Amino acid sequence: MNKPFKIRLHILSPTHIGCDEAYEPTSFVIDEVRKKLIEFLPFDFINSLNEKEKEEFNRAVLSDKLLDIFKAVRRYYKLELKGREISVSDYLLDHYKKILAQNKVDNKTLINQFNIQKTAYNSITNSPYIPGSSLKGALRTAYLSM
Repeated sequence: MNKPFKIRLHILSPTHIGCDEAYEPTSFVIDEVRKKLIEFLPFDFINSLNEKEKEEFNRAVLSDKLLDIFKAVRRYYKLELKGREISVSDYLLDHYKKILAQNKVDNKTLINQFNIQKTAYNSITNSPYIPGSSLKGALRTAYLSM
């Protein structure tokens, strides 16, 4: 087998290389001060709640209104609950604030307005990476366009 080698790519425009996954509204919060999206495990979140918070969160979940659930997650999130942190843009931060400021929005609209696709990343180092299939597709497209 050939020895692997590292290459560095320089792209000319903003690029998103996804992994066919999205952030679930109940598994992240955005720290507005530090401009970080913090993704955590929902079970860890539930376990971090005291009995009163669990009852109130349960009421939000039973209401079947995604905006109420989204706000409850934000309200009861504790800084001790660690998770994967990803930097966010000012645009996403402003959009997040606008969504949470709304008092009434139906579930379908909320999901459509706040669907954040994940970037492909290495789960061990938490670093984004470019999958070989993505690079191969780009090279193929460039070759066929030539």
